[in-house]
Amino acid sequence: MSILVRCVCGKAMNVKDEHAGKRGRCPACGAIIDIPAATTTQPSTPPATAPRPAATTLPAGPPVAPPSHAAPLYEGLSERAPRLGNRMYAVLLLALVPLIWNTLSDPDDTMRRLAQTIKANPEVARQFEQREDATIDDLLLALPDHRVQGAMVARDSWVHWGMALAAGGLFFALAMVTLRSRDHKPRPLLIVGLFTGTLGILLLLGFQYVADWTQGVWVRGRGIVTILFYIVKFIGFSYRAAEDPSNGFLLSFVGYTCGVGFCEEVCKALPLLWHFRTQGKLTWRGAWVWGLVSGAGFGVAEGILYSSRYYNGLSTGGIYGVRFLSCVALHAIWSAAVGVMLYRRQDLFRTAEGFLGMVAQTIVVIAVPMVLHGLYDTLLKQDYAVWALVAAVASFAWLAWQVERTVRQERTNALPV
Repeated sequence: MSILVRCVCGKAMNVKDEHAGKRGRCPACGAIIDIPAATTTQPSTPPATAPRPAATTLPAGPPVAPPSHAAPLYEGLSERAPRLGNRMYAVLLLALVPLIWNTLSDPDDTMRRLAQTIKANPEVARQFEQREDATIDDLLLALPDHRVQGAMVARDSWVHWGMALAAGGLFFALAMVTLRSRDHKPRPLLIVGLFTGTLGILLLLGFQYVADWTQGVWVRGRGIVTILFYIVKFIGFSYRAAEDPSNGFLLSFVGYTCGVGFCEEVCKALPLLWHFRTQGKLTWRGAWVWGLVSGAGFGVAEGILYSSRYYNGLSTGGIYGVRFLSCVALHAIWSAAVGVMLYRRQDLFRTAEGFLGMVAQTIVVIAVPMVLHGLYDTLLKQDYAVWALVAAVASFAWLAWQVERTVRQERTNALPV
């Protein structure tokens, strides 16, 4: 038996009678609704009718206003999604096109172009022959136009900042379109993206420094402090295993997953973890969009660092498309999937007992993106570029499955709150 429930937004749904007397979310607008008790069957014999009273005329009163639309649960993030809002994640697949093109094209031989540039400028070569302390920055800044042959921009160029701004605006626009509503506030999304792109990166760098410091240090004792020390120590070991070029696939995979994957996914998930621990008002659309902008903020900041360190003055234009579109999209995909999973497990996360209980729930939430992240980086390190592309597509498939599963559930019945 089912109960017919109608929301103030006009959405009608059938809810199982086992939810009678409970509260739920409207699958259309996300508003909280009260599920009434199941109606009982009326007796077949009609009751005796009393004499109809004489008609009376009541004084006319003020017109009754229709019920207003349900108030948003969190600054517009629970408002009805646009027509294609549930499928806007598919746009992220288009952002992987530069990665696909770069993978299937002939690789760029940077060292060959550098050798040709030095050969064409023998005075620069003679200048640096006797300098043992010379850096790549010194060499590139001494070259004409401060770049090697074929490089897109000069070593001291600021063009990558414009690329970062454009990429950030593009992914922010995608988030706004996904949650389009007349009273939606962009401020929370902007704060999330800026937090992860600035403080989140700084927290990650600080954590990496502490993890590296623990190497060679051993402590004795019991309790939470000792446990946390050895967790951080293992993460530091994982980072070293990932960066060591002599390590094979398995040890590199452990390093990239437990070091890079774990730390970066936790940093990107911090705004979501805070929200669902303290408030929990986001709908699943809001959760995946928060993950989207948090991952995009991280990816854009990472792109700025990589461009200034490794690309400017050396690389051709294709790598910038990969870094500021495909890599940003990958970070957004991983953290958006974390957002949807955290929404589905918010009760378990919110009621987790103690710090270790919260850490355990966090690991469960980020487990799949963390593994996919580590696998992608490991395959690139081992020069399996095509298989790394497969891992990237698998990451998109994981997000798509998470979203579609949630959409099917909300169409079936009002999700419990």
